[in-house]
Amino acid sequence: MKTSTNKEINGWRNIFTPKNLKVKVDEWLLENGHDQDDAIVFEGLTFGDLKKCIMCKDSFGKNIINWDLLEEMTCYAYMDSYLRDVTFDALSSMKQ
Repeated sequence: MKTSTNKEINGWRNIFTPKNLKVKVDEWLLENGHDQDDAIVFEGLTFGDLKKCIMCKDSFGKNIINWDLLEEMTCYAYMDSYLRDVTFDALSSMKQ
């Protein structure tokens, strides 16, 4: 695999952890079975870029996202919850 390790992301079947923060999110999505419509949302962004959108964690350990920054960085203002969850879970699954 070019962009992924062989380790599945916890809670996701057949979706694998990105190799590092330099991996482009769009390429990773395509490699993990997503379509071009999903990938285009993140065109040119790396997981390192995506990491900048995490401001902190709440008391339950969930990410607090800077939605304004994410909107500036992505191609579309709208992102469905599945796409948001899979990309941020992928980011969290990496050893950072």
